This record gives sequence, C-alpha cells and structure tokens, in this order.
Amino acid sequence: MTTPWLNNSSATSKPNTMAGHLYAATTPLRTTYTPTKHPPDRPIGHPVNCLDNRVTTMEDEGEADRPSIIWEEAHVYGARGVDKPYHEVPVKSLEPNPNCTQSTTSIPLSSYNSTYLLHKENCSTLRSKKLQVTYRYGPCSPIGHGRKGPNLAKIFSQDKSRVDSINGKTSNLYHTQDSRLMVPVHNSTGSSTYVVTVGFGTPKHNYTLIFDTGSDTTWMQCKPCPKPNCYKQDEQMFDPSQSTSYHNGSCKSNHGSTYDAKYGDGSYSKGFLGCDTLTLDSDVISNFVFGCGRENSDGFGAAAGILGLGRGELSLISQTASKFGKSFGYCLPTPQNPNSGYLLFGKHAKSSSSSLKFTPLQNPAKYPSFYFVKLVDITVGTKRLNMSPLLSSSPGTVVDSGTIITRLPQPVYVALRSAFQKSMSKYPLAPRVEILDTCYDLSQYQKVTYPNILFHFEGGTDVSLDQSGIMSGNKSSFCLAFAAKDMTSDFTIIGSTQQQALNVFYDLKGGKIGFGTKGCHN
Repeated sequence: MTTPWLNNSSATSKPNTMAGHLYAATTPLRTTYTPTKHPPDRPIGHPVNCLDNRVTTMEDEGEADRPSIIWEEAHVYGARGVDKPYHEVPVKSLEPNPNCTQSTTSIPLSSYNSTYLLHKENCSTLRSKKLQVTYRYGPCSPIGHGRKGPNLAKIFSQDKSRVDSINGKTSNLYHTQDSRLMVPVHNSTGSSTYVVTVGFGTPKHNYTLIFDTGSDTTWMQCKPCPKPNCYKQDEQMFDPSQSTSYHNGSCKSNHGSTYDAKYGDGSYSKGFLGCDTLTLDSDVISNFVFGCGRENSDGFGAAAGILGLGRGELSLISQTASKFGKSFGYCLPTPQNPNSGYLLFGKHAKSSSSSLKFTPLQNPAKYPSFYFVKLVDITVGTKRLNMSPLLSSSPGTVVDSGTIITRLPQPVYVALRSAFQKSMSKYPLAPRVEILDTCYDLSQYQKVTYPNILFHFEGGTDVSLDQSGIMSGNKSSFCLAFAAKDMTSDFTIIGSTQQQALNVFYDLKGGKIGFGTKGCHN
C-alpha cells in the first residue's frame, strides 16, 4: 500500500519484512518441517525459489540423522487466485522494506510442484534473461546509496511536469537544425522512479539508466564532459574512445549526427549520436544507436542516462525488432519487495504471458511514442462506477512507467473517491498530502480493511490492482493513490503506482498489452 516516493529515507534500520498468504502479514514466515521422506514432486537439492539468491536446499542426507529443515519459501506477494473485493491486512505490512530483501509467504508443503516453485535447471536460464528493475532511491538501487531522495513537494512537482508534458502543455517536439534529431519532449525524468542496469561497449561496462516507456531515445553521459556541462553520476562515465565497437554518428539512415532532448521541467541532454554494442544480460545488440551526452543538466539523479522504451523509431523496442519482435514485459517492484522487479524482452517476455489478460493497443497518429489503451470502467470494492461514457470521451488512456500517480477524469475520480471513502468511513481522516486528498490516520489500528480496485479495459479485460497500488503513505497518513486530471482535454494516465506487482507485457506486432496479477515472481 505504500509507494517508495513516500518513504525516501536511505537509512538502514531493522528489516521490516512482510509475509502472508494471499495478502501481507507482519513477520517473515519459514516452515519448520521434519520429513520422513522427501516432499512430493520436489527433486532433492533443488532450490525452493531460484529468483532469490538466498535459497535453501535439502541435501540427500540419511533419514536418521536429518535435522528439522528450515525451508526458504517462494514469495507470491500480490498473487491472487480469485479477485477479492476487499483487502484486510496488518497496518505494519503497509510499511516499505528498508532493506534489499524480499518478503516471503507461506506455501503449503504439498504445493512444491506448483508454478511458484522452479527447478534448479531452469533457474540459470530464467535469471540470466531478467534485468532487475529497482526504485531509484530504494535499498536495492545500484545508484544513490547514502542519498536521501527528493521531498514530496519536489516529487509531485516533477510528476506534474511529466503529466503536463504528455498532455502537450509544453512543445510536443523540440526541433533543431536539419542535421539534428527531432526528439519527443516528455517530462521531468526526475519523476521516473525506476532504473535498470545494462551493458555498453567493448569491453562491456555496466550503466544504470532510468527506465522510461515514455521516451524513445536512449542516451548516456559521455566523456569528455567537463563540469559544469555534466552532472555527477555514481558510475564511471562512458568513454567512447575506450570501446572498440563504438562508431560516431547514427548507424541508421535519416537520423543525422547529433541530438538535443529537452524535457518538461527544463532539464535536457545534448550531444552526438553514436553506435555501439548494447548488452542486455546475455543478449547482445550490435550497432545500437544512442545519444552520447556532452551537455546535460541536473534532473536525472545519479543515473547515467535514460533507457528509451517508447514506440518511436529510435527506441530500444524498435531498434531490436528483428531480435525481440517488438515485445517486452516488466513487473515494477513493490516497496515491500524492492528486489522483485524485472524487465524482459522477446521470447522470454512472451513465455511468461500465457496467464495474462490482453487489451488492444490504440494507435493515435499524433502520439507515436506512447502506449494507449481503452479504460472503460472501474470497480471499487463491490461497486462498479459505471463511468464508461466519461472514460470513452477522454482523449485516450496512456500506460506510462514514468508518471507516478494515475490521473482520471474529474467526475470519474470523484466517483472513485466517494466509493472508497464510503468503505473507509470507520477510519479517521488525515490531512491531504500534496495532490492526494483522501488520507487516513491508521496509527491506532492493528489491521485495516480497504476496497480492492479493478480496472475494466476494452475487450472484456478486467485487471485487479495489487494491494500496493491502492494506498500510499505511513501510519499517520495513508492516502488513496489517485488524482483527478487538470483539464477535460488531458489524457487519462495509468501511472507506475497502479502498475506495481503487475506483469505488464507489450506485444506491438500483435497490437495488444497484457496484464497479469500474480506478482513479480510469477
């Protein structure tokens, strides 16, 4: 129920790990089991959960001297076999995990052959293809250690800049000289809350980039870049002269040799286009076109640059179309499980899409970079809002990884808020937090019950939000994590908070987006 942007302290404290069955509980659970025989359908020596490096294995010991065994159990946070209209959880479980560990949940020992458990021989293949996605200022982030994240006023200001930019309140395109690339202007990337690490060059060096489905051009800061032309990043800056596979200019026609990207909050990156080898774990992409930034403003944190996952011609998705078939998927981590997020491409993303529910992608010609769907209605608890006419009259619904808070048409948000408030009437109200106007003081409660929220998309696709995508905050002020659009002409935007723990799969060739609700480890 919390989102990382409401808890930006980087202090290390006692782990506040969560566990539970279908929903989170307050303490990590481990099952003590003294076997008389090996559990059914469970090969000896195989890890319980290969996505966690802290796996426990059972060695083939003699039965007589075998001690009780502590099984490390697979996390299925957010996994729901049947959508429930209400969540009932301990208030303590709403708090984020301050350490880079995952919460666990109890899985019956009779279920060792379930889909939640992975055989050892499959672990290396699955893990090797998953790029970890982490919150920029969270405990698992490879950058920003020891830094305190921006305050709430700054975060929401950056979020508004992104929303304004998506809605075209700033110039849609920043046009430069004919020899330059025309780059879509989006937001202050400071509101893009997630990062991913990829490899560049030969020999390969790793760089942590901001993960952004609303940007096309991938760029990094490059040497030489003397102060004050470049901001301080945690990792060593990319040096084209040290890569044997680097080439100046675009390897593709009609893109010129330089780029100039400006964002909604006034931050920018300028430099030269170049080609080099991009490595996504074990996948190697030759002649990848990216921007080599030689003049870059603040606003990108300690990240090395941006990974552009939009739909445009120079996006990673378009440049790797022959290899990955214009398909990718991700799961954004929850604050309770900060190491659970991932990014997958091509067949590896498709292989996890069998249980997803799909809705068609829309293709508005004016906005070729964004991912549009049709949101037709919303259910809060047991109450369907019946807002289809209002949602249908909206200019469109954008699925965006960089916007934090979902924006809804004003009447739709009012109806959602009213239904939510009715279900939460027994809890005392708390002051609003910036744009979040429906907050509760839960400091005197051990448990809280609040309504589930279900999105209804075109094609009969119903997606139940994870419990982490509904409320955000801390004990004294937990808030409904939605907001109203500023103007009727603005887009409806499904932000990253509401995408947490959902398996989101983009199939551009198939013209559809899929959503799964079994959590990031499934």
